[in-house]
Amino acid sequence: MAKQTNATKKGASPLRIIAGIALLLILGALIAGVWIYMDGSNNGTDVFKTFTLKIDGEKIASGETKRKVSFGPHKAEIGYLFEDHDYDVSFRPREGVSLDYTVDGKNYAWSQLNGLDGAFSLKKSADGFTFEIPETISETLSKLYEGDVECPNPPEDGFVFSLIVSSYDYRIVYTVNFAIVIPVDEMEIVPGRIDF
Repeated sequence: MAKQTNATKKGASPLRIIAGIALLLILGALIAGVWIYMDGSNNGTDVFKTFTLKIDGEKIASGETKRKVSFGPHKAEIGYLFEDHDYDVSFRPREGVSLDYTVDGKNYAWSQLNGLDGAFSLKKSADGFTFEIPETISETLSKLYEGDVECPNPPEDGFVFSLIVSSYDYRIVYTVNFAIVIPVDEMEIVPGRIDF
């Protein structure tokens, strides 16, 4: 009678079963890890997230988003999944916003502004950046121009500023459209009188 080798034995040993289960668990953990780094806001259709952005601790979805912010200082953090790279960041007038203003009586169009970085005190570092939101559009323009600046009320939705943050290779771009909201810290109620 011929001696049976491992290849001809019927059935699997318990060690092989355990190794197979372990392999499946590792594969499942790997798939779950990839899913965690994908941007779930687009139902998993976005590209693999190797570059992330957080503003004031809140993760921002890539693509275009809207965000209401109070005036004052804000902090943004950027991160790369595998290795650190540079990134680009800038403030610009939001595309499609129709807004006219004057400086010393001369008319200008909001859409003609090249950049707003100086108005937002943008300071970039390797792991993020800080910026400061001005109280009004007029204050924003006053930081860019010398002279008498006059600006009408912003469009109804108020989203006139865009923050553009892109990865070093421009594959992932975040566009965050800002509207300034004024926080109510204190309110005084005078009986018999309501002022608006």
